[in-house]
Amino acid sequence: MRIGADFEKIPWDFCGYHLLEPNALLGDSLLFAYSLFVFYRLKPFNSNSFIRHWRKFFLFFAFSFILGGLSHAFFNYWHVFGRIPAWIIGIIAPFWAEWAMISLFPNQRLLKVFKWIALTKTTVFFLGLMIYVASNFYNLSVPKGMRFPTLNAVFGLGVALFGLAIYYQRAYTSWFKYFWIGALFYVFGGLAQALKINISPWFDRNDLTHVFLYIGLFINYLGIRKTLSATNKALGIS
Repeated sequence: MRIGADFEKIPWDFCGYHLLEPNALLGDSLLFAYSLFVFYRLKPFNSNSFIRHWRKFFLFFAFSFILGGLSHAFFNYWHVFGRIPAWIIGIIAPFWAEWAMISLFPNQRLLKVFKWIALTKTTVFFLGLMIYVASNFYNLSVPKGMRFPTLNAVFGLGVALFGLAIYYQRAYTSWFKYFWIGALFYVFGGLAQALKINISPWFDRNDLTHVFLYIGLFINYLGIRKTLSATNKALGIS
């Protein structure tokens, strides 16, 4: 076990390609499959805008996972450039979860303010990433590039899945607790990354983060299903 330092990346060969980190590709592929499963599972409730926005979150998150996994595997060929698509989608995905949570706010004036804040924040981090990529195109850094989607998610999901979920838990139904509880596991995953907690070469900080993300996504999915009647009522859906 290593904390604060990474193991050497695991090499593997497939169809003549010299790839890296099969464990990261596997973990991201499983999260991709699960996110798509939830996206299709929620389709019958698409008339509810809260559900519709969450479906978009799961869809974008799914593709950020699979692109992230491929960028790990093909790092010898794509280098840091392969991470850029995942970074971009990683900024867009949380916006839809934020939009979903904001859509239930009962005060229409503040609801519009929150929506503009979410849109502005996402735009700022997206433009920041584009400026960083353009100005450092031949000297990109994975940790520096990751700061943009990570900080965007911290600020956005922090408010939406903690602040608003706790407010809705009191205003609508106790089942909204599943949103902030799920978000706690996202925090655990972020800590595993930041502290570089690596259990073994075949189960490193990326794999540990994947486990926490899976648990968080599953708990959020339970929250979406559990709060369906409450969100229908809040949105005026009979």
